[in-house]
Amino acid sequence: MKTSLPLVCLVIDDDADDIDFFKMAVSNLSLPIEVLAFTDCNLAIEKLLNSEIDPHVIVLDSRFNTTNGHECLEKIKTKLDIKEIPVIIVTGGISEIEEAQYADAGVYKSLKKPNTIEDLQTLLKTEFTLLFPSLKKYI
Repeated sequence: MKTSLPLVCLVIDDDADDIDFFKMAVSNLSLPIEVLAFTDCNLAIEKLLNSEIDPHVIVLDSRFNTTNGHECLEKIKTKLDIKEIPVIIVTGGISEIEEAQYADAGVYKSLKKPNTIEDLQTLLKTEFTLLFPSLKKYI
């Protein structure tokens, strides 16, 4: 797993408002994190495979208008070049069955999407410092 800084976080979510919410939360953290965002899973995967982007972690929405997080995750986890990138699923709600399916598919963690910027910041700070301990010195 890459550990160089700044941490590059790829967000794949079909809702531009959710992307803005995520970017705002990250920008208010004291962590060296760069956010790259795509509303289209296929475009994001194309950029990954072409080495146009090289994230440390992928934050993936579980619900899309045209596809779902499972399909997008499957595309990520079946590509040799990118399957080792940790994926965090963020969703408004997830059943235990879905959570188990994501875990079986190689997801690092499934998280419920918080309603406030502050809660999202707390969640991200916790998860990113667990995943990348070198970030602890910035807290």
